[in-house]
Amino acid sequence: MAAGQPSGSLNPFPDYQAATLVTTANQLNVPVVQVIVDTIRKMLGDPDAVEGVINRWIDANAHLTSAIDGSSSSTGGVALRSARQELDIVWEGKGCDAAKKYVDDLISSTEKLQERLSAVTSQLSDLRGAILKAYTVAINHILDYGNKILGFAGGLLEQGSKLNILGVGKEVIGLLSGFVEATQKVFTDIGDYIVTATSQMTKILELGSQLQVPSPVALSVGDPSRWKPIKH
Repeated sequence: MAAGQPSGSLNPFPDYQAATLVTTANQLNVPVVQVIVDTIRKMLGDPDAVEGVINRWIDANAHLTSAIDGSSSSTGGVALRSARQELDIVWEGKGCDAAKKYVDDLISSTEKLQERLSAVTSQLSDLRGAILKAYTVAINHILDYGNKILGFAGGLLEQGSKLNILGVGKEVIGLLSGFVEATQKVFTDIGDYIVTATSQMTKILELGSQLQVPSPVALSVGDPSRWKPIKH
């Protein structure tokens, strides 16, 4: 798959209609069409790289979940919550109380970080979806206007004839103007969305940087005389 080309169920880039738009636009001195077509072609960047970023955030969130509840088989079911429950069942004393407080603080801070990771992952997924949607709309404009131009001037183009401002050329310029207007709206809408989404992700990450790290565990945790097994 070439760089910039969509993967999955998206329609392929309409090269024939795009070439029709660019050829007629160059003949009629409308160079912006070439710029727009090239921009649409590159809209997706590297889809695999984007997917990889989202998956890394998902993996990070999964590791935190496992650290809290032991849901991953690699942890053998041992995690912060199970350790906390064991403290309640097996031990008592000031050392145990200090350990409980430390584990409670650790669970709380980890859960808050997990919330931030989930929020960023959701924003990234929504942003990817918005870009894919914009790309789909944009290539549909290429298909639509390219086919319309072929309907008006396809015969002339196949013969190698050049279009001029009179006759068919006038109709084609109207179609090129419609294409430019339609695609510029797509770019404006997705640009506005990206700005908003980026701002939201920045705020989420800033909140994450403000999360408090649990205070160092109390020295009494390391004093065996402060721990007593609970008699059942």
